Amino acid sequence: MLINCFLAAVVVMLTIKLWIMTGDVRKIQQQLAEPQTENRKIIEAQLKALEGKSEEAYALYKEAYYYSLVLFFNELENKKPASNEMKEKLWKEGFHRITSYYSIQVKRLGNYSLPVDNMETYAQICARIGKL
Repeated sequence: MLINCFLAAVVVMLTIKLWIMTGDVRKIQQQLAEPQTENRKIIEAQLKALEGKSEEAYALYKEAYYYSLVLFFNELENKKPASNEMKEKLWKEGFHRITSYYSIQVKRLGNYSLPVDNMETYAQICARIGKL
């Protein structure tokens, strides 16, 4: 009798857990189905570049670049690395990766460059955009 009650309780708990997990899957599917703002800006910039509208393409790439930096900053803030040195290291690596990608895209448009001043270190980016 006691075993049957225990098994029934386990079945109920597992059913509830499964129900909660299916809700999470729906949220993930919705997020994957929606194109990210950054990707939309990149595609718009590429379309403008195809049309020969370099100024407009540059503005869109720059907006996507800023968006990527802010997203990366927020991810770093949410991860809460152990130390400020670790935050600095992670920021420099991510900043370099993001800046390299967008610099290549922008150079294809002509004589354009991305703004990188006062954003190269974690302390600088915190001073510019603040914390969550």
